[in-house]
Amino acid sequence: MPCYSPILPLFLIGIFCVAYSTSYSDCRYALNITNDGPATLDVPVTVFAHLECADDKAEYLYEFEDDIHRTFRVVGHADASASFTFTDHSAIRTVQVTTYLFSHPLFLVATGKTSFRIDNYIPGTLNFTGIVRDKDNRKFVQTGLFTNISVQIHYPRQVFEDSEFAYSWTIGEEHFTTDQSYILHRFIDAGPQLIRVAVVGRIPFYPEKNAYRYKWGYYGDEITIKDPVVHINISGNTYLEHGQLLDLDISCNGSGPVEYCWKILPPKKNTSNFSCSDVVTSTECSFPILYYFRDSGDYLLAIHINNLITSLQRDVEVHIYDVSLRPELSTVIIPVVCSVLVVLIIATAVVLHMRRHSNYDIETADFDFMQVDESSAVIVETSWEVMRRSLLHLIQLRCLCYSSEGGSSNINYGTILVGVER
Repeated sequence: MPCYSPILPLFLIGIFCVAYSTSYSDCRYALNITNDGPATLDVPVTVFAHLECADDKAEYLYEFEDDIHRTFRVVGHADASASFTFTDHSAIRTVQVTTYLFSHPLFLVATGKTSFRIDNYIPGTLNFTGIVRDKDNRKFVQTGLFTNISVQIHYPRQVFEDSEFAYSWTIGEEHFTTDQSYILHRFIDAGPQLIRVAVVGRIPFYPEKNAYRYKWGYYGDEITIKDPVVHINISGNTYLEHGQLLDLDISCNGSGPVEYCWKILPPKKNTSNFSCSDVVTSTECSFPILYYFRDSGDYLLAIHINNLITSLQRDVEVHIYDVSLRPELSTVIIPVVCSVLVVLIIATAVVLHMRRHSNYDIETADFDFMQVDESSAVIVETSWEVMRRSLLHLIQLRCLCYSSEGGSSNINYGTILVGVER
């Protein structure tokens, strides 16, 4: 269909042709609006507009209007921008952008809007990089490792390049100042740690940039320092008689709270991809394990502990034996005890025998009541003969016999005769 007609006015022809070409084209106009905010008072914020499906040969009129009805008009092709500076108070600001065909200002091409915040203080965030874990809007860091702490200032790019900044850091009891927006810090003690940073910016006056003003920013965040889980201690018996209950006490040296789970697996099971659905949370790294085995045999107990910083797994072999297969304790202990007792009795008897034999030898050598002639041969007696003679001597002592001969009275003590005068 031709776009030229001498009857219609030139103005209506242009509008009709543009509408016709866009109606039968695969591309549809769309206006993308962005900004480089947020910013502070007295600092310019730039709003950018990009028109999709724009004709490279055509010109468009971009109209930027903020929420206090300040308007900037820019003529361009697919892209246009305008800067706004707010000096009254902090708030969320909105800028509306409307695009017209420049050759036909009544023809609306596309429209869009964007919002940004104007603050009293330098906007920014405190970031942590390294081995950092996030959970429930909380950050966790491992003790002993370096963590990168940085301040990211959310300022317009041009303003950030034109300004100078200084940073004052407070980490626990430490205070120091740098001209860099980041530091490397190693946390030693476990527990919550408060990080605070104050920023001072030397900002030029816009648009002349012939003088400077100072702006401040304050940032803070709390981070939790945790000890890693390195060792898992298991206390309890894993060699059980069928029918006994598996009762283990598990503890580890990491900081709580911890998440743990355990599962009974067949022996020699590959636990590299071990996972369990029923995870339990504990404030401390200590918990019990109770389990009853229906059948005897060998099993594998897989234990998994995680405290967000580290994750550790431990595999424990459990043996369940039948009662009939259990070796009797008495068959081992009683023979050993009896053997020890026999050895002790024999040793005691030998010692007593040697001591008594020594005593009898001394008495035979020192006391000779029979007054045997020295020239007589010494009679050597065995220990049995000494014991026999002593026993007979004791029996004779129990019977005292009195006899009288020639006006004297004698008392008979077996082989010993003692004379007593009347």
